[in-house]
Amino acid sequence: MTSCSPLPPPITEIRVKIHSKDRHFWDIDATALVGPDRSYCGSVGFVGRRMCPVRPEGDPLRVECELYAVGIAEDTGQPGLTWTRDGMFCSGQKTETECEHEPNNIFQLRIWKGGLIRACAENGVCGEVFADLKL
Repeated sequence: MTSCSPLPPPITEIRVKIHSKDRHFWDIDATALVGPDRSYCGSVGFVGRRMCPVRPEGDPLRVECELYAVGIAEDTGQPGLTWTRDGMFCSGQKTETECEHEPNNIFQLRIWKGGLIRACAENGVCGEVFADLKL
């Protein structure tokens, strides 16, 4: 049961980018998008857009609606994105996979080693970025 209303349509794109770079690690960020659905996007505040996040930044329902839309992550069994680095789940144990979920933001990942970073929704839609981090 969710209080997310209107319910978002299925995720159709995931944009993945390098959010920040530190000397020892990088943070990767993902944004799940829905559309093309100009009617839905307009109803949640994205007037004139065909593709949009499920809610604007700062909307009190954004996290709940994102979790509803992306489904259950294969790597954690919890609501959220499935994150991989070079095809391996990001287990959260730095020594095994060199990547872990950010504890305060399920749409961010911290990496200690570069590679192909991929974020996927339960419906199979994925986005990726190559991070050339070398320590």
